[in-house]
Amino acid sequence: MSEPTNAGLKQELLGVLLLNAATLLWGTSYVVIKLTLGDVPPSVLTFIRFATASIFFLPFVRWNTGVLLAGLELGVWLTGGYATQTIGLEFTTANRSALITSMYVVVVPLLLTIVGQKLRSQTIVAAAIAVVGVGLLSYDGSPPNLGDAWTLLC
Repeated sequence: MSEPTNAGLKQELLGVLLLNAATLLWGTSYVVIKLTLGDVPPSVLTFIRFATASIFFLPFVRWNTGVLLAGLELGVWLTGGYATQTIGLEFTTANRSALITSMYVVVVPLLLTIVGQKLRSQTIVAAAIAVVGVGLLSYDGSPPNLGDAWTLLC
């Protein structure tokens, strides 16, 4: 094997830094949204998020009917997810919301099993461990609440 070049090390370091920055932004978004909900209703907050994103992505729109319809469908699903999550944050903690939202990692193998796809036993065990882990991490002594249900819906 050859020694890594200086340029390769810089590129790897940049990748690690960008990955950590993305994780930081994702992780803190729950707290920011939770704090913002003290002043702004969920519907307005969701509208502002998507209007801002639309403005930034408008230059990249392909004026093709098929692409626009697919984008509209994806936008409806994404808006529904963010709206239910934002409503959930009104009634639950940012920590519980983030951890419940991460359950999609477990739901995907479950849905695959329901539609008949065979999963390896390691995948099933990993999903079960993830459920237990999310449960332990999000447990704060209080019973499940309305916000947890809204977040789970997202």
